[in-house]
Amino acid sequence: MFSDKEIMSGAEAVVLNYIHYLLGSTGSTHTETSSQRDVESVSIISSTPFSTTKRVGLKNHNIITCANEKKIELLRRDAQTFYVLSCVVDMVEKGLMCTERDVYYRNAPLFPNGQREVHSSIDRLCRWMNSMYPLYYSAKPHGVNGVKKEEPRPYTREGIRIGASGKSILTGYLSFDVPKRSDMTIYNSHSTQDPASSEVIEENLQTTSNCTSSHSTHLLEIDVMRHTSGVLIDTMVGLKGCRFRGARGSNIPPSALVLVEKESTLRTLMETNGAFEVDAPLHRCVFVCSKGYPCRASRNFLRNLHRELPHLPIFLLVDGDPHGLRIALTFIGLFGDHGTPQRRNARKQQRIEERADYISQLLPARWVGVRPSALPHRTAGRTPLTSSDHQVLSQVMQRISETLEILEVNDGVSTSREKEIDLLRSSFQNMLDEAEWMKKNSLKCSLQAWPNGPVDILGEFL
Repeated sequence: MFSDKEIMSGAEAVVLNYIHYLLGSTGSTHTETSSQRDVESVSIISSTPFSTTKRVGLKNHNIITCANEKKIELLRRDAQTFYVLSCVVDMVEKGLMCTERDVYYRNAPLFPNGQREVHSSIDRLCRWMNSMYPLYYSAKPHGVNGVKKEEPRPYTREGIRIGASGKSILTGYLSFDVPKRSDMTIYNSHSTQDPASSEVIEENLQTTSNCTSSHSTHLLEIDVMRHTSGVLIDTMVGLKGCRFRGARGSNIPPSALVLVEKESTLRTLMETNGAFEVDAPLHRCVFVCSKGYPCRASRNFLRNLHRELPHLPIFLLVDGDPHGLRIALTFIGLFGDHGTPQRRNARKQQRIEERADYISQLLPARWVGVRPSALPHRTAGRTPLTSSDHQVLSQVMQRISETLEILEVNDGVSTSREKEIDLLRSSFQNMLDEAEWMKKNSLKCSLQAWPNGPVDILGEFL
């Protein structure tokens, strides 16, 4: 995340360059505004005289009308971008963070095509700031002469105080702290995306009855077990959650962290009779439901949780299909920001310390299933793979194979991480074996196909 000074300096540079462009100032660096890209063609079209013939005149009229409409559209994009910039400045001044959803509902008429326009405007703003006020950091010296090379440090959405709208749900035996000056979203399983009909409750942490003052005057405690429907993992919880511990003031830490793909699976686990009684398999467990592919906020949350509770065992419970495997790998860190093509290509030529740093970013989770190859022979829960499934399966197998090659080289890895490396290697190999079985038999299954349900699968490991 960038400092307040870096963000404000970037914002000031964007505004000044945009004003210089509007005033026609020569010799200044023009910002990459939407309106600039087509200004020459628009002006040429506008100056084209009407033809005396009716057909040509109508054609020119249509061209000018389209040009004017395009200018209006380009100016609207600029207005959207500057509105996002005003939200960023407001967040910096107040010391807060917001989400794309917050930006949209503050001025929904400005974004007639929905939240995707907010996302595009944020990306555009980051490009402007990178162009007008580029930032750099000094990389580690390398090469024969050991010369330090300045590398760009691009502005990102999270870096300018805007996070993606959270969707993952946290529930179970856990308490943690968040800064007082923040908003937290309490999740209701019957909520919708429309805030007008939603039962999602936006509460200020200073007033909610389910949050109590922590031992630090700047932190408030969130006891997840007090929220029966769970806590939404938004950007604030993902980035600022800290001091993780057992729920309800207990000094006993959680026993396990279970990552599930579907909300229906989470509901089945929570509603199983006797599953949370003392000495029961799920007693003192923490659950994170990603509702599909995990969002960035939940991945940040899991990294922070593992950093503070490194001995907490982590289990992955997903469908036995290519997308389930890819979701599991996204939780671990093989897909998502950490697994972009640029970073994968760079890893192949990394030095020992850089390879070790990459491995340290992986979440040491154990994949527990479900495995379609392990279903009883007469079970009717298997279904054929689709063409999309085959494409995802190829990506999964390639990514796992690449990572297994990296894990084979233990140089630079601390001995304290060797156990985690062995766990990851075992999970990756099991997933690769299952992926090969799916490819060979062209079959998959869901968690609901397992005869005794997800509790039975977890019971073998808890």
